[in-house]
Amino acid sequence: MEDGRPTFNVGKIVKIAGAVVLVIVIWLIQPITYENIDAGNVGIKINLYGTDRGVDNITIVTGRVWYNTWTTKIVEFPTYTQSVDYDPFVV
Repeated sequence: MEDGRPTFNVGKIVKIAGAVVLVIVIWLIQPITYENIDAGNVGIKINLYGTDRGVDNITIVTGRVWYNTWTTKIVEFPTYTQSVDYDPFVV
């Protein structure tokens, strides 16, 4: 502050900006996400990689499920039944 203006540490600003950019890039490519399994449905968790790939003992999940999209897949199935009442007819 020799002439009344504040001085900036450019190196510190570059490091902070680099850290912010790195966090944004990691956030964009990270594989962790969630899926909401609605009421009346169940989710089957499927392992995509490894020696135990496939459905492991029919893992049924409900509600909000967090999983790694690179190694796991969630498939949602309805558990309710729907019936239709038809008018009587002769065959």
